[in-house]
Amino acid sequence: MHFLLNHPELRADITVTDELLNFVKERTLDKKFKIRKEALLGLAMLYKQHMSNPEIPESTKECISWIKNKVLHVYYQTALEDRLLVERILHTCLVPYNNTLEDRMKKLYQLFCSVDEYAIKAF
Repeated sequence: MHFLLNHPELRADITVTDELLNFVKERTLDKKFKIRKEALLGLAMLYKQHMSNPEIPESTKECISWIKNKVLHVYYQTALEDRLLVERILHTCLVPYNNTLEDRMKKLYQLFCSVDEYAIKAF
């Protein structure tokens, strides 16, 4: 993700594929917190960027629909840093705090209804 931040002129040359997303998904289980943190934040930003766009194609929605479950599953890690990171991602990316109250409640309800049972227990 830092590559995209430091070299914005190359963004058009990089495509996000299922293979790349699966690689980043695997990094969310890394032993080092810094790597887990960057992987989760990158996935969450990708989710926020695409899900905030109302004209997103269904194929893209299906491709990134697992991200919210993955983020909430990390809440069950034993480290306190992981739990704090999940709460931060929840407030900034999954249900952005800077939206209106009505929009936040709508997104929270949609999130709650669309995650799996294991992720619901993280609430």
